[in-house]
Amino acid sequence: MSKLPDDVHAHYLPDQLRRVIPDLGPVFYIDNWPFSPPILVIASPPAACQYYPRTVASEVPGIAQVLATLDGDTRINSQRSHNEMVSALRRQIPWLTFGAEVNPIQRYHPFRPLVHWYNARQMNKYISRVLEDRFAACTFGEARHSKSVINLALNKYLAANSSLAGKGMDATFKAFAVSQIKLFNFSRHDTTSSSICYVFYLLSKHPAAFDRLRAEHNEVFGPEVTQSASLIAKDPHYPTEGFLVWFIHQARQREPAYWPSPDAFIPERWLVPQGDPLHPIKGAAAFELGPRNCIGQELAMMEIKIAMAMTLREFNVKAVYEEWDLLKSKGGRKTVEGERAYQIILAQPSDGLPCRVEVAVE
Repeated sequence: MSKLPDDVHAHYLPDQLRRVIPDLGPVFYIDNWPFSPPILVIASPPAACQYYPRTVASEVPGIAQVLATLDGDTRINSQRSHNEMVSALRRQIPWLTFGAEVNPIQRYHPFRPLVHWYNARQMNKYISRVLEDRFAACTFGEARHSKSVINLALNKYLAANSSLAGKGMDATFKAFAVSQIKLFNFSRHDTTSSSICYVFYLLSKHPAAFDRLRAEHNEVFGPEVTQSASLIAKDPHYPTEGFLVWFIHQARQREPAYWPSPDAFIPERWLVPQGDPLHPIKGAAAFELGPRNCIGQELAMMEIKIAMAMTLREFNVKAVYEEWDLLKSKGGRKTVEGERAYQIILAQPSDGLPCRVEVAVE
């Protein structure tokens, strides 16, 4: 860890260990006593497949349809004005803990419970109001045809509890619904925005790939960028008992045995047909596989693709870490494998990806 930046995301550690000690192989144990239980590290796509339980997507028809939409009836307008729920969510994220932090002060910060309680209260109040409004609309048939997740859930709930129409929501159902909506919003907020940041960052470093992507967008959507929105609208087994099992994407997708030039930016590897040397091996799943996969993966991919289709041809984004480091850097190591935009906790780009945005010139 001494060779990594202080704020680097923990998922870099297994890959760095494997690079330093190649004989470790793609699956190995890390003993973090007394800070956490021992960890079984899965750093290989084929090995990861052995630990994925059977998928439930084919067993529950309609899951993909439900996941593809969220509450499309409520606009929070957080990019143009203050929104109490978004503000509370953003305040909450830096205080989250996963129980595996090495620094005990960070893990057991005395103010964390108070901060969590306050921010959760603000989010719960906002979501409760939205739920009540949507419940009233569904009760009176004003939102029966909406396909947002909230309305789908409320319509199902009302169908099973017709006697509650006009009487208000059951408290238990409401508490459960608020909790799930918070989960959806948290899951899509940080991961999706960080993914979009890295798309722009990597494309800015590889102009040829950026040009090919813009040409593809022109071919698919037409050369008129302003029309995009309307077009879019239309084998070995390891014991696991007593261990934390850590699926390491950063290491799995840089395993030289399965990835030609694993550290190179080659977006075509996701487009080639099966049988091509670049074709991803099974187990290279960004959202995991099986019943523990990411419930919001369809939503996340849809949001990222829409954001890219709406912005890539209009803007050039260039990272300005050199300027940032001159003004803000406190010294110390600031790269991982030569990369300045390494990921920090919660997978965000380091230092928030300082950049300069310009309107693209044809």
